[in-house]
Amino acid sequence: LWLEALSFKLFGFSDFAAKVPAALAGFGTIVVVYFLARALTDKPWIPRLAMLVLVSTQYFMRYATHAMTDVPFTFFVTLALFLYVKGLRAPRYLILAGLPLACGLMTRSVIGLIPLGIIFGHLILTRRYQVFSSSQFWALGVIALALPAVWGAVEYYLYGNSFLQVHASFVMSKVSGEGPSPARNDFLGLLEYPKLLLQRYWP
Repeated sequence: LWLEALSFKLFGFSDFAAKVPAALAGFGTIVVVYFLARALTDKPWIPRLAMLVLVSTQYFMRYATHAMTDVPFTFFVTLALFLYVKGLRAPRYLILAGLPLACGLMTRSVIGLIPLGIIFGHLILTRRYQVFSSSQFWALGVIALALPAVWGAVEYYLYGNSFLQVHASFVMSKVSGEGPSPARNDFLGLLEYPKLLLQRYWP
């Protein structure tokens, strides 16, 4: 929302101004995917292919032209994971990863915890337990949680319990899928993903 407000301030009220933040985030995600792939392999064709796959992904390109939080959130997640991968070799990057994690939390609330789960899972699966005790990893966590906590404290100061009630209600509606839904429908919804992948994504 702040990026949208800044864009309107710079370019005036228009469709173009509304789409600028998502479009820039989309471009940034493509660039970060290249560097993430390059950090994971020494084969020069793989990062280029990774960019090509993302650019040719219909849903990604579609939402990169919409004034929505999906692509900015994707940018923050991808940047956080790139900095985490870099941080495994140069620990100072772990500290920097806290900032996009914080931005992801502020963009999508509890959904922003997903990359933290990925990082924890990867550290456990690869048995890099020593990273958990490093000061850089703790700094990552403090930065990731402190900035959203400051925002939440300000909102609570301004609006009191109504902020907590409205925000909690919003989060629960997103986590549960916008209202009551039988488990059977949730399961059938998951089966749509393979169909969409076959229809709209490659490879």
